[in-house]
Amino acid sequence: MRVDVVTVDSSEQSRKVLASSATVVDVRSPPKDSGGLLGGESKGPLVLITVPADTATEVAALSLRNPVAVTLR
Repeated sequence: MRVDVVTVDSSEQSRKVLASSATVVDVRSPPKDSGGLLGGESKGPLVLITVPADTATEVAALSLRNPVAVTLR
């Protein structure tokens, strides 16, 4: 399955595509008692994707500041 990873560009208030045509490796339901990652509220399943290393770095960094969404292609 292929997906795009998107977020909101806070400087322009528009959608920004972080990764296009990423391959889904696994999808997991979040633990019921975890309260989300890093103490935040859980918003949905955890999706493990594979992307090139430079793209992975950008996705990881931006996901710490802004929510990201995974959309089906």
